[in-house]
Amino acid sequence: MAKFIELYGADKIHGFYFDEISSRNNSATAYMAELYNYTKSTYGNKLVVANPGTHITDAIAPYADIFMTNEGTADEYINNYKTADSAFENDPANSHRIFHTIYAAKASDYQKIINLSRQRNAGWVFITTDSTIPDGRPYNDLAKNFPSLVDSVNNLGRQPLDPNRATEQPLLSGAIISGSSVTTTILSQ
Repeated sequence: MAKFIELYGADKIHGFYFDEISSRNNSATAYMAELYNYTKSTYGNKLVVANPGTHITDAIAPYADIFMTNEGTADEYINNYKTADSAFENDPANSHRIFHTIYAAKASDYQKIINLSRQRNAGWVFITTDSTIPDGRPYNDLAKNFPSLVDSVNNLGRQPLDPNRATEQPLLSGAIISGSSVTTTILSQ
C-alpha cells in the first residue's frame, strides 16, 4: 500500500481493493482484520473493499467497508444463487456495504439482475456482458448498451451511501461515456 501511495500520491488513492480473500475461517478473518486495521490506522479514511466473491460470515463483517459477496455469471445469479445466511448480509441497513458483480450477462437480463440485486440486499452492483472466454478475464470491456444499463441502475433512486461518509449521500451529476471508459462527476449534497 505504501508503494502505491508513494507512486500515485495519497490524494489520488481513495481506497484499497483486496481480491481473493477467504471469509470462512478464523485465520482468514484474523488476516482481514489485520489488513483492515492497518489500512485504517495508517491511511485514515481510505475505503477498504474486500472480495471473497461469495457470502461472508458475521465474524468478518467489521473488517471491510464494502464486501463483494457475489462474483459470478448471470446464469448463476439468476438461476442458482445461494441465499446469504449471515445476519450482516440480510440486514437492509448494510446494503451500502454489499456489492454484487455479475458477468456474462445478456442486455435483455439487465433489469432482472438489477431487481435481484436489490432483493438480495446489494446496494452496489456491477454488470457486464463480457465473459471469461477467450482470455479468462470477464472485466475487459464495458457492458453492451452501457449508458442504458447505468440509467436502469440510477432509476432505482439514489446511490448507496459511501461507507466512509455514512451521513452524506453522493449525487451523480453526470457521466461521460466514450469507448471503453466512463468519467463521472459526483456532487456531495
